[in-house]
Amino acid sequence: MSEAFTHISSDSSGHVIMLSEKFVEWAENESELFSDYAEKLIDKDDKIHISKGEFEVCETCRGLGTVVHPAIDSQGLTQEDFQEDPEFREDYFTGKYDIQCPDCNGLRVTFKPVFDEFLKELINKFENEEYQYALELARERYYGY
Repeated sequence: MSEAFTHISSDSSGHVIMLSEKFVEWAENESELFSDYAEKLIDKDDKIHISKGEFEVCETCRGLGTVVHPAIDSQGLTQEDFQEDPEFREDYFTGKYDIQCPDCNGLRVTFKPVFDEFLKELINKFENEEYQYALELARERYYGY
């Protein structure tokens, strides 16, 4: 999910996207047009009501609706883990440790909004700047700054 928005949900008017505070602050400084745009499309809670979009298979659970609980395999599992405890192996592969997918809430699909060109360009620019900043921080850590 993009860092430009923090939440996608549905209500009686369609799909609702909650813009992140970080993005709204950045966009207000980046573009003089954003304030006018915001007045027309964004409500007082920084929500945009979107009707255009499409549903895609959830990338996290790959359309299954469940994932293995991160506490179980977030550090990775080896063949030895399964050999040492055959019961764990059976439980693992039968889904005993599965939880509802946190991204699609078990629906197996996620809504991908289609933004107008103005907002799409702003989001792309924001995400690119965030990526470049993360790279810069990683380089500084690598060189000990």
